[in-house]
Amino acid sequence: MEFAEAPVPRDQINLIPTSLGDLIPEGHPIRLLDELLGQLDWSSFNERFRYEKRGRPPIPPQIMVAVWIYAYFRRISSSRQLEYQLRTNIEFMWLAHGHQIDHSTLAIFRKGNKTALKKIHNDLIRLAKDLGVVKIAELYVDGTRIAANSSRHHTMTAEKAVKLLDIVPNQIDNYLEQVESADQADELLDEPGEHLPEHLNTLNKRKDQLEAILQKCNEMDTIRKKQGVDPQKNPFQLPINDQDSRILPNKEGGYAPNYTPVVGVEGELGLIVSATVINGVNE
Repeated sequence: MEFAEAPVPRDQINLIPTSLGDLIPEGHPIRLLDELLGQLDWSSFNERFRYEKRGRPPIPPQIMVAVWIYAYFRRISSSRQLEYQLRTNIEFMWLAHGHQIDHSTLAIFRKGNKTALKKIHNDLIRLAKDLGVVKIAELYVDGTRIAANSSRHHTMTAEKAVKLLDIVPNQIDNYLEQVESADQADELLDEPGEHLPEHLNTLNKRKDQLEAILQKCNEMDTIRKKQGVDPQKNPFQLPINDQDSRILPNKEGGYAPNYTPVVGVEGELGLIVSATVINGVNE
């Protein structure tokens, strides 16, 4: 059986374009991204990376921002993946002006400039909207579910909190009686005692925590009652280890403490225009 011959043998010398620009079509979205970024004000950003004439000159922050924004557009979230793209992908090579940036530099820049990156991204979206490039009316919203650092069975309701609050004062009273007896023995033996027993301090802290949990549960039960949920049949459950999370449906089925990351994407070019994390199911 005969197969098709290779159109370009590996050892054959080929004539290729002499510039990266020749490899990027005129209507490619990356050209639009580069033009939009060029319209933004970079003066404050550039001042932070001003060359002090020591060591190698820094890579322009506009290039660093551009490759990270385009990485988000291409769903690349790893610094090592982005480093690979900068060495092998013509689009990233063109956008970075040929700079081959290592993953450490990329990661340090991203971690140290989170606020500035968000601002540039927001400014970019506003500029694109003002120029009519994106249609914010076409907005696609989607989310997923991420498990919280808490057990499904380690939760607290208002009823449980009340029962535990009833127990704690009795524990404190019992321990005070033990402390009083111990103090009398210490006086007879002339031994120093503690000003505030550690166990008693722990009980008082537990009481304060339970009171805060009870208040939170009651507040949430009131809100849920207004939403048509009967707190008697379905009381609010507060995860103990991660109290910002909520009991939500799992992706695989069942319920557990979860968060819901939500992303809003513009429909024309697929640019991310908003991102947040909520502790509910209503995206």
